[in-house]
Amino acid sequence: MTTNAVPSRSLTSRLASLAVVALMLTANMIAVAQSSATEHGKGPLQVGAALSGGVFTGPSGQPTPTPQVPASAPGTGMHDGIKLHGHWTINVKNPDGTQVQHHEFENQLQYDGTQFLTALLSGYGVAGDYAIYFTNATATPTASPTTNVVCPAPVSTSTSTFPYCSIVQNVNSQPGIFHCLHYFCVPGLTATPTFGSGTGLPNFTLMGSIAAQQAGAVVNVYVGMNGCNVASTATPPTPTSPGTITATACEAQTVGSFTGTMSGTTITPITVVAGQIIQITVTFTFS
Repeated sequence: MTTNAVPSRSLTSRLASLAVVALMLTANMIAVAQSSATEHGKGPLQVGAALSGGVFTGPSGQPTPTPQVPASAPGTGMHDGIKLHGHWTINVKNPDGTQVQHHEFENQLQYDGTQFLTALLSGYGVAGDYAIYFTNATATPTASPTTNVVCPAPVSTSTSTFPYCSIVQNVNSQPGIFHCLHYFCVPGLTATPTFGSGTGLPNFTLMGSIAAQQAGAVVNVYVGMNGCNVASTATPPTPTSPGTITATACEAQTVGSFTGTMSGTTITPITVVAGQIIQITVTFTFS
């Protein structure tokens, strides 16, 4: 007579425990393999996939996309590129010095500005003087006063004039000569470089002020510049050789060899009344 042995409850429990341990060891080996592959830049292994000739293939042998690991998170490191920041501060004060308005905003680099910076970086251009100028968005070329602009166009019988206000470094050099011929202008703009040494970013700051000639609005704002040693008659002028003029000589240059708009933007109108003082600071930084 044959009898079928029935495993005891204790033996059954031990067998179940061994099965659980075996499953845990298998899972741990898979996790280690995935971690090792990731550390070597291959990404996590895919279940049922094999690496063949640098391409992952699935069970059917068809290629599947190779896992990609981003080099760095978006918005960090080299992905940001090199940026030029132009930060504007405009304070409006009454003649007695009391402040009535404060505004801050950023501007955009203009085409002339990209040409200017390319010339400076390559040595094909030398920096001269600067100007800050502004108008109302509705301003048009005219020799007579225009409503809602802070500075009416100067009266002239020899050239076109425009209703712009301009603060220049020097009325006897470019771009001051051009601005004072076509716009209402005042001298007094300062240009100050700051070179950092571990604290803060190096920057270049323009600062000046002008009295409102009449009630109006500041809407379009710009930074003008002049560069020297552009040996070309092309339009726009294109440097053809390295610069040979000194910066000191360029600052006194009366011929606008590389004159234009470096940066500018359109802002929410800042309304002023006649006699109020408009103080402007533009700070350029790199990051």
